[in-house]
Parts: sequence; C-alpha cells; structure tokens
Amino acid sequence: MDIATLPGVTSASSATAFDVINNRYVIRTNLGITIISAIDGSILDAFSNPLNALGLHFGCENNLVGVYWNGNEEIFTSMDLSTGSFTDLNVLPGVLFLNPNTAFDKTTNRYAISTNLGVTIVDATDGSIIHNHPEDSTSRLLGLQFDCYNQLYGMYYKGQELMFASINIKTGAM
Repeated sequence: MDIATLPGVTSASSATAFDVINNRYVIRTNLGITIISAIDGSILDAFSNPLNALGLHFGCENNLVGVYWNGNEEIFTSMDLSTGSFTDLNVLPGVLFLNPNTAFDKTTNRYAISTNLGVTIVDATDGSIIHNHPEDSTSRLLGLQFDCYNQLYGMYYKGQELMFASINIKTGAM
C-alpha cells in the first residue's frame, strides 16, 4: 500500500531505521538525513549530513546514533533531533573500515556494526566498545538484528552456503 509521495526526494540509501514509539522512519536521501512519519508519509524533518554519518538508528533519547570516518579514524556520534547538531561520543579504536550493516537494541542501549575487527558492540551512551567478536566467518554477519534477550542475529556465507547465526552480546557466545 502506497502511503505518500516524498516531495523533493530523488535518491535514497538502502540503510534505514525505525522509531516504533513515535512511528518515525529515518533514511539518508538527497535532502540529507530525512525523518518520515510512518503514519502519513509526510517528511517531518531533513537535516544536513556534513559528516556523512552512516548506520543511523534512533537512540534512547531524542537522537540518532551512528558512525562516520573523519579521515583518520571511525567516530561514534550522536545527532540531536531537536537541533540537527552532532556530538562525537568516542573514537572506535582499531576500526579502520566498516560495513554500515548495523543494529540497535533500545533495551540495552547497544549498537552493533560489522567492522574490520568483526562484529563490534558499542555502548551507545558513551561510544565505548564493549566487545569485538573476532573476524572469522561467523562474525561477518549480514542483516544484523537484535531480539529482546541480548541475542544478535544475522547471516554469513560458509563456502557456498548461507548460514543463520547468533551472538549473545552479554557473554560473546556464538
């Protein structure tokens, strides 16, 4: 069912996030970071994205969390949705590249992202790395999603087979 035409939007990324409490959908478009009402499809706001932040998710406050490359290192950042301003929370040490394949768990305020270190779990309150699940075939998870029991799910290729796997983010067990 079509909900609405998005005036002025001519291009969009495939990475999105959803705010289930306020029925908001976020996507990077040619307008910038675009917030859309899931009720009527209206564009609620569009913010410039000078940092080219990726992997955006609605945080536990009125903010978005994500990452960006500053030319030397990967930075975990937060964007205040009332002002559109970014606040850098922390450097992600050792992260040299990432796949903007991310998930966010509002229950534990944990952010997961696929990086050169494997699956990296970040505390979204201060941007510190809680755990890196080492780079091997099972840690190159695609399609990351959290459940409500501290499990992170995704898929990875083992040879020609697509495997479904999980990581317990509290214990690190796969």
